[in-house]
Amino acid sequence: MYIYKVAENLQEARNTVKGLKNEGYLLDDIYVFTYDEKQSEKVIEETDTNDDTIEEDGLIDIMAYFFSSRIEEVHDKMLSLGLSQEDVTGCVKEVENGKFVIIAIQAD
Repeated sequence: MYIYKVAENLQEARNTVKGLKNEGYLLDDIYVFTYDEKQSEKVIEETDTNDDTIEEDGLIDIMAYFFSSRIEEVHDKMLSLGLSQEDVTGCVKEVENGKFVIIAIQAD
């Protein structure tokens, strides 16, 4: 099971991650997707989101590619996290529009 939230800016993304943590989600299970690599890294650093897991899964590398490749990689990563195709399509559009998408995976 997963939930996702969309944040308009960096501060809202920080607050969203902190809120998910307060709701009981583990930082290892929270993923931050955004168009801008530097903003993504900043959220990861400031919220103690598990950057090892994200780097291991390629999110930081994804942000280094050209826009079209990056979006395809984000799309594939979201699918691999278990999001439905419909949710992935909506989330990818948000990322393309410069917003932050925060996904939390609930352990079974």
